[in-house]
Amino acid sequence: VIIPVTITIPIEKLTLLPEGTDLAGRFSIYAAFLRKDGAVSKVAQAPQSFKFPAESLKRRKDLTFKLDVTTDDETNGISVGVMDEISRATGFAAVKVASE
Repeated sequence: VIIPVTITIPIEKLTLLPEGTDLAGRFSIYAAFLRKDGAVSKVAQAPQSFKFPAESLKRRKDLTFKLDVTTDDETNGISVGVMDEISRATGFAAVKVASE
C-alpha cells in the first residue's frame, strides 16, 4: 500500500545560507511505519537541498515536500521527522493510518 504524505516546513524554521543572489538550505526527511503487532519498519531517509532567489524570501511562507510511503496491510501509523542539516533543528509528526 502506498500512502502519500505531504510535509510542510515553515521557511522561518530552516537555516538559509547565501549563495550569490540566492538562498540555499538542506534538510533530511526520515519516515517509518508502525504495525499493529508493534513492529517498526526500517527508517528511510531522504536528503533534500533547495535554493531560491533571495529577493523572493518575503513571499515565501512554507516549503512543501511530497513523499510516498510504502506500507503493508498491517500498518496502523506513520512517523515522520525532519532535520535541518545545517542547524540540526528537528521536528516530528505521527499519524494513524485508517484500516479498511
